[in-house]
Amino acid sequence: MKICLLLPYAGESHLYWANQLKKNSKHFIDILKMPPRHWKWRMHGAASYFAKELSNTEKEYDLILTTSFLNLVELKALLPSHFKSLPIHLYFHENQFSYPISNNDPDKGSERMEHYQFIQLMSYIYSDKVYFNSYFNKETFIKGAKDLLKILPDYSDHLKELFNKKSSI
Repeated sequence: MKICLLLPYAGESHLYWANQLKKNSKHFIDILKMPPRHWKWRMHGAASYFAKELSNTEKEYDLILTTSFLNLVELKALLPSHFKSLPIHLYFHENQFSYPISNNDPDKGSERMEHYQFIQLMSYIYSDKVYFNSYFNKETFIKGAKDLLKILPDYSDHLKELFNKKSSI
């Protein structure tokens, strides 16, 4: 199997995970990465960047694997036609429901952080398969996502139905 691993935030631990996966997998893994800075911009801009990169390649893949630092819904919309039928798997290295917010973050204490949580929720819902790196990560994501759905003003019941996705650790 040929896997295209999209790494929007190639921080030390993310890059270590990707390289170990590549090293220890029986599959061919091609890693496309972006520098570990501007995490909020990565969640907004990585999808269009990677879609453009994939449109410029002649490589063929069987699967796309990405992390939760990418808006998967946008990626699916922007992928070149020959990549649209590929399954996309999502890996949660951490999640925005449990990751501590820096005291220096201008959005700390604002509702804006819910926006990044919602991006991860939608990516979770519309991925073909989901992996978490720990039980804690999975449980805090699911609890946080369910709490977020409770505060949405209306028209969110269809999201609850889609949320019953099987995931692995």
